[in-house]
Amino acid sequence: RGCYNQNEIMENYWKRRIYIYKIKFFLSRTRKIRKRLDLLKAHLSRSVA
Repeated sequence: RGCYNQNEIMENYWKRRIYIYKIKFFLSRTRKIRKRLDLLKAHLSRSVA
């Protein structure tokens, strides 16, 4: 029972780690995309003006 409990704790720990990792990856990716979009908008507005 104690051994099983330990495994469960480890599983939950890794699930949480992977979840946090995915969120961080997603946020950094969207931030990069947003930065690229801002540059694109600035470029377009400059070429239009």
